Amino acid sequence: MEPKTLLVQALERNVVPVLMQYNFVWSRSGMRFKRTRGDFTDEVKFHRSTLNQRGRCEFWSSWSVRSKAFRSWYRKVWSRAPTDDFNVATSDWLIPGWPRSGEGFLLTGDAAHDAKETTTLLRAAITLGIPFVDCHLTVLDGANFWLSRKARLDRAIDLLVMCGQTDRAKQLSEQRKYEVIQEGLADDTAWFSEFNRATSRYFT
Repeated sequence: MEPKTLLVQALERNVVPVLMQYNFVWSRSGMRFKRTRGDFTDEVKFHRSTLNQRGRCEFWSSWSVRSKAFRSWYRKVWSRAPTDDFNVATSDWLIPGWPRSGEGFLLTGDAAHDAKETTTLLRAAITLGIPFVDCHLTVLDGANFWLSRKARLDRAIDLLVMCGQTDRAKQLSEQRKYEVIQEGLADDTAWFSEFNRATSRYFT
């Protein structure tokens, strides 16, 4: 059986019926679940290993919350759409307590084995994944998430400005500029120019 078929059948047999009870909508073509709550859309997307072969499918998931309000706000400020509208986004193994740290789930076509794998996935989704998206439903939650991960500080600054925490955003931008210069990353002129342009618009 082809890897995608293995994954679709396993998910639709064991995972889709349960996550639908949490108001997620399944898309077979997109290999993802979506759930909309107000301005926010939760998304669970499944990714397959490029090393898969017939009769074997290794896969993992990513979890995110998208913000329609952020996209609208950014367009008003910059007169263009952002590159994405993630309030938060993470691979599953970075969610604290996720059972497969740094490795994915494996389907082989063996019914007992695959049921065990999808049961482990479903338990993690209900006890860890869904609570993860549930606790990131404000713009400030998103800013604090990126700060805690020390990633996408430009997005953290955007979100802080959006929710009115301008002083905190300014302090963060000054810290980031210093780090960039110290690390010799200012040579990435496109990124650094864009970063300076953003902060000059926000803080002048």
